[in-house]
Amino acid sequence: MIIWKLERGNYSIGHNPYVAVVEIGDYEIDLPKTLYGIKGKLFTPNVGIEKIIRNVLRTGTIKYLVVTGDKDVPYFYPYQALKALFENGVDNEMRIIGARGFNPVLKNLSKREIEKFRQKIKLIDCFGKEPNEIMKILREIVGDVNEKIVLEHIEKFELQPFPSVVNGVLIRAKNIVDAWKLATRHVALYGFKHISERGPTREILNMVVIIEDPKPMIFPHIPREELEKYFRESFFNPLKRGGEYTYGERLLVYAHFEDVIKKLKNSPGTRRAVLVLWNPSTDTKILSPPCMCYVQFLVRDNKLFTTVIFRSHDVLNAYPFNLYGIAKLHEKVCKELGVNSGHIVIHSISAHIYEDTLSMLQLNQVIRDEKWKFTHDQLGYITIFKKNNKIIAEHYSPDNRIVQVFECSSGDNLEHMIARYLQGLRPEHYIWIGREIGKLEKEKC
Repeated sequence: MIIWKLERGNYSIGHNPYVAVVEIGDYEIDLPKTLYGIKGKLFTPNVGIEKIIRNVLRTGTIKYLVVTGDKDVPYFYPYQALKALFENGVDNEMRIIGARGFNPVLKNLSKREIEKFRQKIKLIDCFGKEPNEIMKILREIVGDVNEKIVLEHIEKFELQPFPSVVNGVLIRAKNIVDAWKLATRHVALYGFKHISERGPTREILNMVVIIEDPKPMIFPHIPREELEKYFRESFFNPLKRGGEYTYGERLLVYAHFEDVIKKLKNSPGTRRAVLVLWNPSTDTKILSPPCMCYVQFLVRDNKLFTTVIFRSHDVLNAYPFNLYGIAKLHEKVCKELGVNSGHIVIHSISAHIYEDTLSMLQLNQVIRDEKWKFTHDQLGYITIFKKNNKIIAEHYSPDNRIVQVFECSSGDNLEHMIARYLQGLRPEHYIWIGREIGKLEKEKC
């Protein structure tokens, strides 16, 4: 028995530990499992080839890479790139020398890995050959082998910085604990490397988190007494306590919290219930100015909606305490006004994690089935149907009034129109729309 620990991918496992078979693009070849150890697709000349190299080297047994297909993938040309890699290697920029497709750069591999692959693995070019001819070639090279191969997937990946700045992210969370988990995950996976005044970070710009049920909750890694102490002694304490500021001092004294509450009581529909915590005369000069700069309360439909803006937000360590304090503040204002709770929105202009704390993350990068339940969309719902060779989508409000109608000749056009003119739906509803359009497209064929 042989155990292979490989990255996940679009491949199948056979019984011959010496042969890897590559299917270019949509091409598929039906081979006996005794003729290959791993067989999978290749669509791109960058990430696709990187995965082949890593997985082939991890097996420790594969000697032959057999390339099959009947036509190369337009624009990307992974077959041509793979041949060029074996013939020429890569340049100093990790670009495959002589590859003509889009972005044939193996930036996630070292030159040592690439050279080891080129020297250890023999390329068997069967591109354009018939399956019977390919099977004959394989039997001549290695013959039929019936070895039990056990596959174990690698579940932990190295958290590399994202290659470009991500600006503008919307996250919907069920509660404050869910908000922290999703925000932390997002910054860890998609954060661009930025050297701040306090050291290297992974950063996303303008991350907005909508918390649908924002009651105060206990975080699994923080004792309740620590959260309560933070709220009592810092977040809602009017005294500075020797530091440059506390949120309590800024909220209660500098921003006149009680005056804002009076304004809300006297004029519930106001848009002027604003707390500004940033002091421009001092905060550009002090070592540690406040990260939370702005709080606004809005009462609509007898519900309180709270929006908070952070100029800078450490989502791994500070976020849980901040969320707990904001949730307690939101709860307090609801009671003062005698209204129900709406959403809390947290806008983090710089949402980041310091690189020296990344090791604290226990991040599962392989997502499996989770329990879910249907959630109503605040923008209503959509019905999709065919009529007179057109695909039609009718958008209804939550109270069943028609809002707008999309009428298109193709599913592609309809998807683009909905994406442009109906922004803000829950992500799972866009996925559902795509599925329904796909069903109608099949009916047309």
